[in-house]
Parts: sequence; structure tokens; C-alpha cells
Amino acid sequence: MTTGDYLLFALKLFSALGCGLIAGVFFAFSTFLMKALAQQPPAQGIAAMQSINISESFRHSQKRERSRCHSKKHSGLPVLVWLSIDLAHRG
Repeated sequence: MTTGDYLLFALKLFSALGCGLIAGVFFAFSTFLMKALAQQPPAQGIAAMQSINISESFRHSQKRERSRCHSKKHSGLPVLVWLSIDLAHRG
């Protein structure tokens, strides 16, 4: 095998491991956090998720102000949270 083959294999391996890691994070979020929030009354579950969103948004706005980076990589987070809450309440 050539050096290029080894590099391509390493790239594929790290990509697969990274995808697995992200999938594990989403799985943990959906099983632990959303089930815990689903056990709360709807008003308390919504308030908890909104406080998480506000603190996360504040943290990212602080970072953005320091670095002056205006990327939109987390623009799908509210949609993901909304879908997770909806799926958790459906059972």
C-alpha cells in the first residue's frame, strides 16, 4: 500500500469514529434528557429546555463577541430541540 492509501484509510477511520461519537451524543441526549423532561409537567419541561437554550445561546454569543466569528453552525439547534421535545411527548 502507498502512503496515499494509508492516509485515505486514516481519514475514513477518523470520519467513521467521529460520526459514531456524534451519534452517541444524540442518542444519550434523546434517551436520558428527553425522557427526564417528559416526566415533568409540560410547563416545567418547556421552561427547562428554554433555560438550556438561553444559557447555550448566551455562551455562544459571548464566544462570538470575543472572536468576531459569525458562523451559523448551530442554527439548527432550536429545531432539533423542538423535534426532540415533540418526539418525547409522543412516547
